[in-house]
Amino acid sequence: MSVELEMKKQREIKQKSGELIRKAQELIDKEVNGLHIYDKKTEGNKKKDILEENQIRNVLDVALVADCEEVIEVFIKYQIGRSGENSKWRFGNFGELLVKSMKKDIYDIAAQIAGELQLSDNEIEINDIWLRLIKLYLGYMNRYFYYKKNTSSEEGA
Repeated sequence: MSVELEMKKQREIKQKSGELIRKAQELIDKEVNGLHIYDKKTEGNKKKDILEENQIRNVLDVALVADCEEVIEVFIKYQIGRSGENSKWRFGNFGELLVKSMKKDIYDIAAQIAGELQLSDNEIEINDIWLRLIKLYLGYMNRYFYYKKNTSSEEGA
């Protein structure tokens, strides 16, 4: 790939940052029965985190070394399988919604970028753009989750 094409690709990806951030925030801010994924819920007489910071960070860590989307997807599905009913990755169907967002929303952005760069018939290039976008998306999601997790109790005060 030429240096010029790589620079164009990076510029187009960078221009989609706002859209990626909005999509990440929408997923994190989804409310289920008055609770968000970053809240604590009462189980018996204890308050427990629905999802912990390190769980989002672990997905990002996997993504940063992944060579394809499927590696990230199977890790999220593993986490869903480990979660109890309506807790952690299953709370509000969070894990499945994340996978769906990556496979549909983020892929569509990658295809749009590929089209703008006249690469839409090159599946390798589309997948490269897609994986870069997923990594950014999960990074933005991790930051926003951390912010909400550590300020959500202050907002209600």
